[in-house]
This record gives sequence, structure tokens and C-alpha cells, in this order.
Amino acid sequence: DMAMELASTRENNAFLPGCSLPMQLQIGFEVKPVLMEADVVVFSVPDERLKNRCQTVARYLDSSVALKWAITLGAGIEEAVSSQAADFVKEYLPGVSHAELTATGSAKELADGKPGVVRLDGAGEDPLFSQVKEAIVL
Repeated sequence: DMAMELASTRENNAFLPGCSLPMQLQIGFEVKPVLMEADVVVFSVPDERLKNRCQTVARYLDSSVALKWAITLGAGIEEAVSSQAADFVKEYLPGVSHAELTATGSAKELADGKPGVVRLDGAGEDPLFSQVKEAIVL
């Protein structure tokens, strides 16, 4: 239900009211159709659910023609890249690079333009990673 609302309104009223989501961001509830053309998948789940979500994506990985990066959300800017998150991506999504997005402050505060730091750390630089980093880290 939430995915359908996000896709139709382009706004997360529950957590980020007033912040529009770009049209380039594909939102879906079913994994296989979303992965078919995705370059990047973002895992916005609690740590205890990440392994399960990586396993779910892995079941449909063969339907993806373009998936290159998996981004996980970190707890805070001081935290190092979660080795557990990196291990899950490496184990269940072979050939997919991992990056971790961390930030100070809440997503709402950052979206409202309040001061904060956003960092996207990945294990390499390629044109797609650079585009994603530029889009996310303002």
C-alpha cells in the first residue's frame, strides 16, 4: 500500500511530508519488475531485515539487466561502512557493488534544508556511482 501511494503521489506523507520524490526514482512493491531496469537498488530497512531483503533481491537478480550498485543506509556519519551490510551484498548479490549512505540529522531536516552532512561511500569510482553520488550528496 505504501509503495503505491509513494508512486502515485511522489511524496512520503508518513515520514517526509512536503518533500517530493523525483520522477526518475522508480518505486515498486514487487521486486522483479522493479529490478528489471534498475541500475541501483536502495535498501532502506533496519539492519535485522537487510539479509532477508538481499536474499529476496537475489532471487530475481537474473531478471535484472543493469543492476550495478546496492546502497544501504547507515546509522550515522561517524559509523564506518557496515561490514555486515557489505558482506550481505557481496554474498547474495555477486557482481553488484556496495555503497553506504550516511548522514547527520534526520531525512526530514536535510530535506528541509537544515544544516547537515550527507556522505555516500563506495568501493570504487565509476560513472554511474559518480552520478548517484552527485544526485544524493548535494
